[in-house]
Amino acid sequence: MLDQMTVAAAERPPWRILVVDDERDVFVATQVALRQFTVDGRPVELVHADSGAGAFALLARETDFALV
Repeated sequence: MLDQMTVAAAERPPWRILVVDDERDVFVATQVALRQFTVDGRPVELVHADSGAGAFALLARETDFALV
């Protein structure tokens, strides 16, 4: 049963996380830190916005973020 749950989680899309910071290095460091990170067997996918305005514009177009 556990193997079936692992396969089912692997088939689901990654958790999308929006990182908002004007320092590109913060985004890169976050990518490195969460490179192997999974939640409920699903990896994370980081998306970067370099300003609040950029984040709001992105959120107006895309609504599938698990965390901002």
